[in-house]
Amino acid sequence: MHKGYQQKIKILLLDVVDNEYAIQKKYHPLGLSYLASYLPQPIREMVDIKIINKDYYNTIDFFNPQIIGISCVTQNYNQAIKISQYAKKEDRLVIVGKSHITALPESLGGNMDIGVLGEGEETFSELMGLALENRLNSEALRKVRGIVFRDGKNIFITDRRPLIGDLDSIPRPDRDYFDLTKGDQLYMFTSRGCPYNCRFCFSSRFWDRTRFHSADYVLSEMQEIYDKYHPLRITLCDDLFIADRKRLNEISNKIKQRNFYRKIKFTISVRSNLVDEKTAQMIREIGVDIVNMGLESGNARVLQYLKGENIRLQDHISAINIFKRHKMIVSASFIIGSPDETQDEILDTYNLIKKSKLDFFEINILTPLPGTPIWDHALSRGLVSNQMDWDRLNLDIYKHPDSFIFLSEKLNREQIFNMLQLFSKLKKRYHIKLMSKYIYKRPREIIRYIFKKKNSY
Repeated sequence: MHKGYQQKIKILLLDVVDNEYAIQKKYHPLGLSYLASYLPQPIREMVDIKIINKDYYNTIDFFNPQIIGISCVTQNYNQAIKISQYAKKEDRLVIVGKSHITALPESLGGNMDIGVLGEGEETFSELMGLALENRLNSEALRKVRGIVFRDGKNIFITDRRPLIGDLDSIPRPDRDYFDLTKGDQLYMFTSRGCPYNCRFCFSSRFWDRTRFHSADYVLSEMQEIYDKYHPLRITLCDDLFIADRKRLNEISNKIKQRNFYRKIKFTISVRSNLVDEKTAQMIREIGVDIVNMGLESGNARVLQYLKGENIRLQDHISAINIFKRHKMIVSASFIIGSPDETQDEILDTYNLIKKSKLDFFEINILTPLPGTPIWDHALSRGLVSNQMDWDRLNLDIYKHPDSFIFLSEKLNREQIFNMLQLFSKLKKRYHIKLMSKYIYKRPREIIRYIFKKKNSY
């Protein structure tokens, strides 16, 4: 399939993201770092790896890798296709991974050689071993579980690869691949997967089941981060950091014994029906001061449509009030535009936000992403296809207001945009209020944020 390598090979791993978002949020593609860290030592000695999430084409030219690994979600798949076309101007192996190709392996681009389906550490390691042995041929690839690849004009999908049983067996991601400075906000994962099945979310379908790193593993990574980078804040990117109460209690107790206790602030995401006073007190004591929640709707019927029957509006209100009593900044995300959601039901969400004690919120239009029940619904209505213009699913609908796919059967496009404008005006007021509070309470963080943003243009 590709020429063999008799010497050290260069591998460029790139995460296709919205560059402006990546710069402003100082985002680091940890998923790709896990892939690099998981490679066995004999392979790592034979490869030179670079990880990026911007400046793709210049880096390809300057670094001149033999292998390019592309990680992307559906909204950025068009860009991934363009990058693969550029990469193929030279004799390079192109591999793609993450949620889009996992949900739709048959959408493997014409200039993409292999797609990694699902969890990628073991699969990527096996592929790199084959590359070094000059055995990346059709016969060998058919034996690699968890991939899609091109065999001539045909696409072949192999058997699914089981998830890694012991999450602690995965080495910590090597952050030395990133351009980090002391005091940066850093990111961590302490688990994979989500036990819930929200209609619009691919997480539970991607991972199959929820797995947690042990408290000792989590603390070891936190200590390494603190010793190397002294961050002001760590964002825990888990879908549900507080889901395992026993582990949460163990993590809390162990943080209090570390030298970084009360020197690092944490941001976490939670589900409202898992929140109680004891949990809020526990996480506040270890430095959690910003909490994000996917509340989705302020209407009971729409909420159950999106998230299932095991959550209620009262859970939302209770969780917000509990966190505010513990003096945390509380942010939430909401979704409008469900197929049969009425304008009055959207206004229920608007009124919930206004009446609540939320500090900030985000609003999105329901988007059909592959692999979700919402995608299946859109597919049945002929609104999407497996070979469509993926830019039409970009969550920033203002980039393509006329072609964005929305699912509402009750409201037209103009009415949906009018609703968005209503939320946007409210959001601006919340943003000003939050920033004034943030500057007063956390001057070091806000000054660093403004300085980095200014110098990223």
